[in-house]
Amino acid sequence: MTDKETLRFSRCPLHHEACCSDMDRRSFLKQASILSAAVPVAAGALGHALAAAAVTAPAPAEKQPPVVKVGYLRYAKAVGGGWPGHGFNNDLACKEYSQKLEQMGRELNVRIDLADAEITDEAGVDRFVAAAKKQTPDALLICPIGLGQWDRAQKILGTTGMPTLIFSQIGTAFTWHTTPLASRPGVYLVSSLDIGDVRPGLEMVRTEKTLRQSTLLVVKGGSDEEKVYGSVGTRLKYVSEEAYVAAYQKSEVDDDVRRLAEEAVQEAKEIREVNRDDVLQAARHYFAAKRLLAEHAADGITSNCLGMLYGKTGTPCLGYSRLMDEGIPAGCEADVGSAMTMMLIHNLLGRPGFMADPLVDTARNLFANAHCNCPTRLDGFDGPREPYVLRAHHGHWHWVSPQVLWRIGQVFTLSRFQKPGLLIVDRAKVACNYESPPSAACITNVGSVVEGAEDNPHKVGGFHVLQIYGDHVAKLRAYGRLYGIEAVHAWDPRVSFLFEPDYPA
Repeated sequence: MTDKETLRFSRCPLHHEACCSDMDRRSFLKQASILSAAVPVAAGALGHALAAAAVTAPAPAEKQPPVVKVGYLRYAKAVGGGWPGHGFNNDLACKEYSQKLEQMGRELNVRIDLADAEITDEAGVDRFVAAAKKQTPDALLICPIGLGQWDRAQKILGTTGMPTLIFSQIGTAFTWHTTPLASRPGVYLVSSLDIGDVRPGLEMVRTEKTLRQSTLLVVKGGSDEEKVYGSVGTRLKYVSEEAYVAAYQKSEVDDDVRRLAEEAVQEAKEIREVNRDDVLQAARHYFAAKRLLAEHAADGITSNCLGMLYGKTGTPCLGYSRLMDEGIPAGCEADVGSAMTMMLIHNLLGRPGFMADPLVDTARNLFANAHCNCPTRLDGFDGPREPYVLRAHHGHWHWVSPQVLWRIGQVFTLSRFQKPGLLIVDRAKVACNYESPPSAACITNVGSVVEGAEDNPHKVGGFHVLQIYGDHVAKLRAYGRLYGIEAVHAWDPRVSFLFEPDYPA
């Protein structure tokens, strides 16, 4: 934890025996051996084997990359007096900017349009605006290089109305130029020494374009229908619960299922309450969901797992946890708002989130979030897994759920779409992991201190709000500002405590 994060919170993180006790490895391996004989494959090869076992069906359509049109508002001469000073060379700066932007574009799959990018007079501004209106790029990136260029920047902003990234190298503007733009809707402003710092803005543009081309599969009820998630633009495709059950039944226990089950066991810290067959049946959900996603060319899934699956397939917690770990949004209870938040953070932040039910601990003044479906690669899809225990679902049926032990002291972000234009965004810190029992809540149960609600955790509203490792508050709020999504605290009066899985789009 950084000094900044430590200062942000006034209290020390609380500890719990679930995170502090040592595990007897020999006892664990004895428990884990219930599966080890089932699949003769080395643990290190499991991930590669699973990756090779793809479901044969259509994949989601390839996403078209966004186009960002660039304009350098500069003086005609290479070097001039005043601001920017110290011999600042416009020619060299524009060349450096272009090289860095093109490199980031290749890395992020963003098309950087540098055609006629250098603008030195009013006629150039008019040409740039006319070209932008004709081309309709996904966003503009303008760089006012000098104090005299900001009126031209304002003209571009006022006449195009397009999402706009602005880069101002330190020494090319005063705060009265930049401050009004820092909070202006439709604008993402960066003032720094390196144009590479606009990378988060390019990631925002890519994310918005991706979401508009994505499909979220909603497994709920018995009829098929389609919707659009408001201004976010993601397609919501509803499929019947019977379709999921059929996909599960087709995903029989084969070598691929055994490999996934073996991997889950070998990497677990401990196994409780469940047996070999439980883990095998739970692993089938990974392949069932993959099958259904491929059939509908969808990018993510949320299913009515409670009720629909009781007595039919068991809960999909283990399989969905693995999907999230590899970057596929997989939400619980057909909750569209939470699943759409997963779609957002998977693309924008490159990591999964934990959607959960809200609780409070008044004895320790903590907010808590609890659920039975939690990802393990909380630091990012390519990162290590957090320690987890294979447990039975808290409903006491022998359905497998990973109890993920969150890192004590870890700063994280709370977020959820309350509706398409309203996004909860708050900052918190992990204080403890609750053990079940004595807790009667879901298997993964994380106690935390929420900034702004340190003395009253009951303030924290919302249901199925996601927890995301890291401090992403500024980035999520900036994304909302760029694309017309209002970011609010969880105690905003418009935030409901009710479960609203099908909020009108």
